[in-house]
Amino acid sequence: MFEEETTLSPEEVYQKTISMNGNSLKELQLSVFNKQGKEILNWMPEKEEIKPVPESAKPALSPQDTPSVEQLYLTGLHLEQYRHATYNPTDYYKEALKREPGNVQNNNALGLWYLRRGRFAIAETYLRTAVETQLQRNPKSL
Repeated sequence: MFEEETTLSPEEVYQKTISMNGNSLKELQLSVFNKQGKEILNWMPEKEEIKPVPESAKPALSPQDTPSVEQLYLTGLHLEQYRHATYNPTDYYKEALKREPGNVQNNNALGLWYLRRGRFAIAETYLRTAVETQLQRNPKSL
């Protein structure tokens, strides 16, 4: 339908109006190639389809019922990110540390939690534990 060779630059906008000649937008495909003929950009409109409604959010398991230390960390992180009103992320981090006291992720998470709240002495305890765990096998890693 249309082909043009031009030099593109971040400083200048390239704009072109092209007649569709009765073609549908659904059939449009845009490709941009570099000087060597390698395609560096390709765009096509998405097919019009009715997509299924995503599953609704499920409530978090209690910290005690959460099956793994990793899931405890991820749940706590999620609760922090979305500032959940009815769950406390520290409950999840602390449960993880009951199961695995040296866990780096959960010690870091709790250390940062307390650090952000100005509770420096408590934060330091968790952060130092995380560092100690990391240095157990590789003392030169930090």
